[in-house]
Amino acid sequence: MSNKLPNVPRRRQVLDDLKPYIQGSGAHPGEENWVKLSFNESPYGPAPEAQQAYIDASNLIGPYGDGQQTTLRRTLAKTHDLPVENILCGNGSDELISLLIRAFLDSGDEIVVSENGFVNTRTHAIVAGAKILSAAERNWTIDVEAVLAAISPRTRIVSICNPNNPAGTFVDRSGLQQLVDSVPSQVILHIDEAYAEYAMPEPGFESVLDWQSDQQNLVVTRTFSKAYGLAGLRIGWLVAHSSVVDAIDRFRTPFNANTAAQVTATAALECQEWLRQVVIDNQKVRNEFVSRLIDLGLEVIPSVTNFVLMQFPPETGKSGSGAYRALQAQGYLARPTASGDACLRITMGTAQQMEDVARIIGEYLAGHPL
Repeated sequence: MSNKLPNVPRRRQVLDDLKPYIQGSGAHPGEENWVKLSFNESPYGPAPEAQQAYIDASNLIGPYGDGQQTTLRRTLAKTHDLPVENILCGNGSDELISLLIRAFLDSGDEIVVSENGFVNTRTHAIVAGAKILSAAERNWTIDVEAVLAAISPRTRIVSICNPNNPAGTFVDRSGLQQLVDSVPSQVILHIDEAYAEYAMPEPGFESVLDWQSDQQNLVVTRTFSKAYGLAGLRIGWLVAHSSVVDAIDRFRTPFNANTAAQVTATAALECQEWLRQVVIDNQKVRNEFVSRLIDLGLEVIPSVTNFVLMQFPPETGKSGSGAYRALQAQGYLARPTASGDACLRITMGTAQQMEDVARIIGEYLAGHPL
């Protein structure tokens, strides 16, 4: 809706063509039995110790929290063997991406993103007045050559997700090395590793967290929302050269990571065995689910995350939206995509939930009425 009515405050013109972020389907009012497999949340939740830390944090919510995020940053540094001065936390990795863009993009500057990158990165760039250059992907995988070819003298940031969403594919070590070696030193290379914890045991995947010390323009963002199971607390973290952290520190809000989130995330970091088990369980459930989908004749993009993207071949006469409705009719919420209605993305739930999902999709393909 345009904001051109007389005698009312006029919003910025750049917002006229923006629409609010479309979230995955959630439970509807009055319906409490939905199984929500549309947000890429963990069905296992946080570690028990992290839950208890959150409960205990209720005694700390009166005063302002630690604006320097000292304990959480130190624990992150210890867990990942990183310099504490290169770490910054925030209200989810989304906020940190927004802060990075605001710190390094002026109006008219360019940002290079991949075709299926994080949609909010585009939104933040548009609001900053930047020009977005989108690099086409190959088979749902980031094309490093296309990303590099899109860089121009006006480019200030290159931003990709690794692993990527909605397919769960990744750029391997050689591709990452090519990016690091080829992106000009005056251009920020941002790699969002929101799903890295799930991908770490997968053959060929490598995080660039520990590459940052040798690259002043490399920025990595991560989150506690996925494998750590803390999506409701909105807590993420960024690793970058101290000059990048300093730039963001100059204007971020003083308490952008709240007390409960900091305390709970710190406790979660101490539960690495819990995290490893979550990743193992997710991998097992995902692989079994993918096997069932393939047996049903569907095409599945190989994923190293906690979600999979299934494709419905044209000869089936079926669609992503049709499968979505079939699942919804039996209480399961998935995530359609905009790819010609040929795809459906679904988050991994428990083993039993995914057995049910595979059964429902099989019934849909067999032509059973909704």
